Amino acid sequence: MAPNYSIWLIPSLESNDLLDRLIKKTCTYFSCSIFSPHCTLIGGLKKPISGIIDLVNSCQKKSTELSCESNGLKIGEPPWKVFYIDLRSNSKIFDIQKHFSKRISRNIDYSFEPHVSLVYGRFNDKDLRDRIKNSPIPKMIKFDRIAIANTKGEIKDWSLVYETFIG
Repeated sequence: MAPNYSIWLIPSLESNDLLDRLIKKTCTYFSCSIFSPHCTLIGGLKKPISGIIDLVNSCQKKSTELSCESNGLKIGEPPWKVFYIDLRSNSKIFDIQKHFSKRISRNIDYSFEPHVSLVYGRFNDKDLRDRIKNSPIPKMIKFDRIAIANTKGEIKDWSLVYETFIG
């Protein structure tokens, strides 16, 4: 099976701890695979890893730690954006994402809407809405790293293959 890489923003330690607890709680409730907190900048990359690492490193020199305000919990389209924290648009996160999208083959169909997923799959809408009522979420999420994740196969098999601090 060909590789399938994604470029992720990784939350700083303080944001990561809360998000990790939320993801574990939500995935456990729905009996789903647990994954690391992240905001996908671009996915579906089937290029050699060395070129993607060079691309990530070129962004690292131009970026600084960034923060995004939360717009709250949302329910979206399954399976990839089903229950998530919607992030308020800001120029820094869009500039970083644009850095990647400009340099990657145009044949990748990825519409960037910044968010942090809490669970992946297909669920009953009522169950999801019931979870929203009892889920505390951060008002602000700080990101301090960019990572490359191997996202081929099942969620339980996803792994980070490269990570670097921004700024």
